[in-house]
Parts: sequence; structure tokens; C-alpha cells
Amino acid sequence: MFRNPLKMRKIGYVLAGFAVLGILFSLLSIGGIWILRPGLTKSASNLVGMTHETLVTTQTAVGFLSGSVSQVNEDLALIQSSLDSLESSMASMADSLATSANLIGDDLSLTLSEVQTAVSSASTSAEFIDNTLAFIASIPLIGADYQPDTPLHISLGKIADDLGDIPESLTSLESSLNSASTDLQSFSDDLAVLSDDLDIILEDLSGSQDILADYDGILSEAIQKVEGVETHLNLYSLLTSMFLTGMLLWLGISQFGVYLQALDYIHFDDKIVSLSNLDRE
Repeated sequence: MFRNPLKMRKIGYVLAGFAVLGILFSLLSIGGIWILRPGLTKSASNLVGMTHETLVTTQTAVGFLSGSVSQVNEDLALIQSSLDSLESSMASMADSLATSANLIGDDLSLTLSEVQTAVSSASTSAEFIDNTLAFIASIPLIGADYQPDTPLHISLGKIADDLGDIPESLTSLESSLNSASTDLQSFSDDLAVLSDDLDIILEDLSGSQDILADYDGILSEAIQKVEGVETHLNLYSLLTSMFLTGMLLWLGISQFGVYLQALDYIHFDDKIVSLSNLDRE
């Protein structure tokens, strides 16, 4: 197949131009890498240093927050312990008041009723005795002196009457004690509910402390990695520059091969003429 020499030369010039541009690009890029390397390394070092400071500051804040949460946890635990003690005391007082109310309403009322009955009976008996003594005192030969200001049966009767007002007072006192017992029991129940709420809060705080501990571990690991990068940053920069230089050098060498091929295309017509001369000879 016959190839057009003019077309081949055009292709050769185009390939040669691209090859020259590729070689220049490789050389300029290699030079730019090593010229810009110190500045880029410094910028990277500043960025890594800033990242390190940010991580350290964040870890300090996490530590401070963890300490605050721990202190809050201790304070709430103390409050909960106090509430539990108060709730136990209130429950005991409520039980004591309920027992006292039952004692006043049942035992004391029954005892008072029995005492009132006994005093009334004694008053009746004392009236007979008073009458007997008064009769004896009225006999001249005996000469008994029995003239009390208030006869015994009247005094006992008054006591019996006074005792009749006490059951109503005991009933009122029983009602007050029952009401106080109910209020204290209600207050004790409210304290128990509050203590349960504090339990939930303490569990949440415990979970928050675990999360903060995980954050601290993550930040410690990140700080170690950043410190490692800071220590070997110059080496990483050198290795990266060498790698990019090798890639660009390989690109330039490959473009040099393209340039040689382009020269073959440019001198394609001369080769045809030379081959023709050889055939003639």
C-alpha cells in the first residue's frame, strides 16, 4: 500500500510537537517538584501541626467534660442516697403514725370507755358511801366529822362527765394522724419516683462516660498517628517527590521515543527516494 509522503510528514510534525511538549512538561514538572518541595513540605508541616494542636485541644476538652460528668454523677448519686434515706424515714414515720392512729382509735378509745364506765360505777358506789358517812356523822353519840366540800360521788361523777368529752378528741386526733400518715406515705412515694428518675439519669451519665472514654481513645490514637506523620514528614515528602520525578522521567523518556518515530515520519519521503536509488543500482 502506497503512503502519501506529505501526509506522513504532517503526522510526523504533529507527533514531534507533542513529543517535545511532553518532554518539556516532564522536565518543567520535575524542576517544579523540587523547587516547590520545601514550600509544600512547610505548608504540610503547618497543616499537620495545626491538626495536632486541634486534636490535643479536643482531647483536653473531652477530658474536662468527662471530669464534669463524673462530678455530676457523684453529686447525683449522693442526692439519690439522701433521697433513699429520706424516703425510708418518711415510710417509717407513716407506718408509725398509722400504728398510733390505730392505737388511739381502737385501744385508747376502748380503754377510755372502760375507765369511764369504771368511774361511773365508782361514783354510784361513792354516793352510797357518802350517804352512809353523812348518816353516821349525824349521830351525836358517834361524833364523826364528815363534812367534805365536794362529796366523793360528785367528784367522780364530774370526772366521768369530763371523760365523756375525750373520745371525740381521740377521734379527731385519729383522723389527723391518719391524714398525716397518708400525706407522708404520698411524699415517700414521690421520693421513690424521684429516686427512680435519678437512676435513669445516672445510667445515661454512665453511658456518656463510656462514650467520652471511647472518644478519648480515638483522639489518642489519632494524635499518635499525626505525631508519626510530623516525625516522618520530610521523608514522606522526599519519597513522594522521588516517585513523581520517576513517573515524569519515564513519561519524558517515552515521549523521546515518540519524537524518534516522528522523525521517521518526517523523513519518510527521503527513505522512499533512497530505496528507489538502491533499486536502480
